[in-house]
Amino acid sequence: MTAVETCRLVPEQILVRPAGNADLLSIVAIEACSFEDPWPATDFNRLQRSPFCEILVAESTGDGICGFSVSRYYAGVGELLNLAVLPGTRRQGCGKLLVETVKSRSVIHSCEQLSLEVRHSNRAAIALYAKSGFKATEVIKEYYADGEAALVMVLKLPEKMETDHESP
Repeated sequence: MTAVETCRLVPEQILVRPAGNADLLSIVAIEACSFEDPWPATDFNRLQRSPFCEILVAESTGDGICGFSVSRYYAGVGELLNLAVLPGTRRQGCGKLLVETVKSRSVIHSCEQLSLEVRHSNRAAIALYAKSGFKATEVIKEYYADGEAALVMVLKLPEKMETDHESP
């Protein structure tokens, strides 16, 4: 499936799992078609080797990887560093499933909170995070290379989390 094709996903047929080396090309392709200033492949390679980071992929049965997340867990804090979904599969549950899995993984890593930064103009992502329980806490002016502000969002995590999906 190419980045411009539209595919109807069935959320029950999406598996979230840890990314492997063979997934990096798909991750970099999704990143490139999702952001104006995409992370280079070297960043994903470096983060994949970090003991504090975790890259997850969402894979649809028969359609391949439809999204990914990059998270860091350290000193009781989880941070969602990056999340992207293939454009033709957006608004079909893939992003929500990735966010919910990162929340669960943060609890497993004994994190008390999960935070993220999102472009102030990215209303779809802000809505997704708000529906997942994140609260806006501050605005960082000129956060991105093009001068756009970032909205910081934080989620306080429970000690244990009930899930309706499997964690990787």
